[in-house]
Amino acid sequence: MNYLKQNYLKILVLGLFLLTGLFLSNESLVKKARNLNKGVKDKLELIYVLNWQAKDVNLEKSDLKLPRLIAHASGGVGGMKYTNSLEGLNESYKNGFRFIEMDLSWTSDGELVALHGWESEIEGLFNQEKGVRTLEEFKNFEMVGDLTQMSMDDVAKWFENHGDVYLITDIKEDNAKALEKIINDYPELQSRIIPQIYFFKEYKYLVDLGYDKIMLMLHRANYHHDLVKDFIMEKEIFAISLPTNQFGQEGDLIKKAGELGIPVFTHTINNREEVIKFENVGIYGVYTDFLINIIDKN
Repeated sequence: MNYLKQNYLKILVLGLFLLTGLFLSNESLVKKARNLNKGVKDKLELIYVLNWQAKDVNLEKSDLKLPRLIAHASGGVGGMKYTNSLEGLNESYKNGFRFIEMDLSWTSDGELVALHGWESEIEGLFNQEKGVRTLEEFKNFEMVGDLTQMSMDDVAKWFENHGDVYLITDIKEDNAKALEKIINDYPELQSRIIPQIYFFKEYKYLVDLGYDKIMLMLHRANYHHDLVKDFIMEKEIFAISLPTNQFGQEGDLIKKAGELGIPVFTHTINNREEVIKFENVGIYGVYTDFLINIIDKN
């Protein structure tokens, strides 16, 4: 007994250490704990947004009709994907696309360029080593296939010259900051830019900036669909982008979005049979690299 009294702290620490080891060795328990923690954080974010941050913020429902196909990353060209190139834009326009998604990334000197990222994309498209570059360095790269890379200035000029096309943005780093820069630098394009948000908390900021058509992309946050349903029942969303690996999640988000008149898209699909399969489960349309646009059914 004296031994226990004298060494109870050591015994307690050893016991906690052993329990922690047992817990961490059980992958199932670790995964459940992480999911619980994420679920709590996501729920708190939603409560914060709906009950305080964006409580009095909302958009009017847009009467702009989306097509069944959206060109992905400027659209495929010459058999290549993710080029975000001038030639990709021209090819998509020629094929009838009027809604085109593009990736935008920050340069090391605080500018935006049409690029999916500075890792494998730089290696594959420009034969350059990974790593963020300045705008000038990016502009001086030689792109494979004699394609033409684009700064944000180049993108803006193309869309100014194609007044019937809408730009859907995909910005993975500092999304809100980038969209503020875009609206400040190119205010004339505001009505034809459809930003994608990744988190509930971005909604208010973009509405305050003046964007009136906002898409919710779910592949990054991976919210439980019950939370997404609560969000879209309160806040006007132009469309939802839902990755295929989230189709089986509980909550029947696709059905609820349909009831609210919100188109649900998935990505990236280059097979017509898959398009038909997804339409049969309620998906409205898809992002695509190579499918040529189709006449809207409705």
